[in-house]
Amino acid sequence: WVIEKILLTHGHFDHCEGIEDFREAFPDRDIEVIVHEEEKRVLEDPELNLSDSLGSGSETYHADRFVKDHEKLSIAGFDIEVLLTPGHTPGGCCYYFPGEKAVFCGDTLFAGSVGRTDFPEGSMRQLIRSVKEQLFVLPEDTRVFPGHEGTTTIGDEKRYNFFVQ
Repeated sequence: WVIEKILLTHGHFDHCEGIEDFREAFPDRDIEVIVHEEEKRVLEDPELNLSDSLGSGSETYHADRFVKDHEKLSIAGFDIEVLLTPGHTPGGCCYYFPGEKAVFCGDTLFAGSVGRTDFPEGSMRQLIRSVKEQLFVLPEDTRVFPGHEGTTTIGDEKRYNFFVQ
């Protein structure tokens, strides 16, 4: 494998804390970290990225590239669409791989649940709107890969996820 990019769905410490160690482990590679432009503040603020309160200390994180909603990426032969899904964090996003019928959604959507919104700048109203407007419009057989726990499909979440009914 040749790692070229790291796609962050959001800036919380539990999704970022290993990035610099990873880069140091592969010093011969120029690994680019990508995140939505609205997430820059979260990455750089230990209170917003939760490293102050829940992590192993006050940490800041950095991205090399900031993307926009519905921006198209082509990485390692995959076509990817960025979907802005605020609510868990202000610039949380999902990465939709239409050719693979897959979406990587971090802490936006889980099997039977959604991401927490009781952290700084979280909003349940905004999160539910994000799921309905950005994810539930995807084909029902799209596989959902959350940032935690098991996988699901868009169809199953539309039918059975009571958080977004």
